[in-house]
Amino acid sequence: MSQDFQSKTRFSNRVNDYIQARPGYPQEILQDLKPYLYTSSPAVADIGSGTGKLSEVFLKRCTTFCVEPNQEMRAAAESLLGHYPSFKSLSGSAEETGIKSGLIDLIVAGQAFHWFDPEPTYQEFERILKKKGVIALIWNERNQDDPLMQAYEEALTNNCPEYAQSPKKGIDESAIAAFFKVEKPILEKLHHPQLLTLELLKSRALSSSYVPKEGPEHDQLMLDLEALFNKFQDSGEIKFEYETLIYIHKIEK
Repeated sequence: MSQDFQSKTRFSNRVNDYIQARPGYPQEILQDLKPYLYTSSPAVADIGSGTGKLSEVFLKRCTTFCVEPNQEMRAAAESLLGHYPSFKSLSGSAEETGIKSGLIDLIVAGQAFHWFDPEPTYQEFERILKKKGVIALIWNERNQDDPLMQAYEEALTNNCPEYAQSPKKGIDESAIAAFFKVEKPILEKLHHPQLLTLELLKSRALSSSYVPKEGPEHDQLMLDLEALFNKFQDSGEIKFEYETLIYIHKIEK
């Protein structure tokens, strides 16, 4: 099975967990991107938009084209965000967005770049962007210096055979630099913690495509997460320490 096919189907049975427990993105993202843009209300394309967690940052102020190849994820975004007049849903991919040429000021991708085929994606981004358009590749990255995050990492490593081989195991800054065709990409950072109950912690794990949905490894992971939660909880919640990383590139054409 090709990675291209997997990227379009892999999350189909994880939509509810994704909606419930994946972190959103800080509203400050647009403010951080303003210095690189010529307009305060850019036309935005969110590539690999999933259920729309990143899209929602822009929808109140920008026309946002949400490009998502997975039917179930796209349908969820349409249900959750369809009330925004500026929401535009497209069945497409990074390599073939379906967006008109020269229409977009800002392309964003949240937790999705590792699924893209770099060369055709860059060509497609050049096609849909306006002159001096901007690309921002964005991740919510767990803070591995935090003891809770270290314990969560250990639980995944011990119980998820696919975890070590998952397409995105840490951000590959060299791959981002190669994609942008620069020596070192521009990077902005934002602190972005998330509070989780025990049930949300379990859903957070199950929203990841490498986590088994059933079987002995699934059962042991759930037990390990309960132990982790009991150790670190405060008033019925734990705090996942995320840092939102924004890699920025302006295309000159």
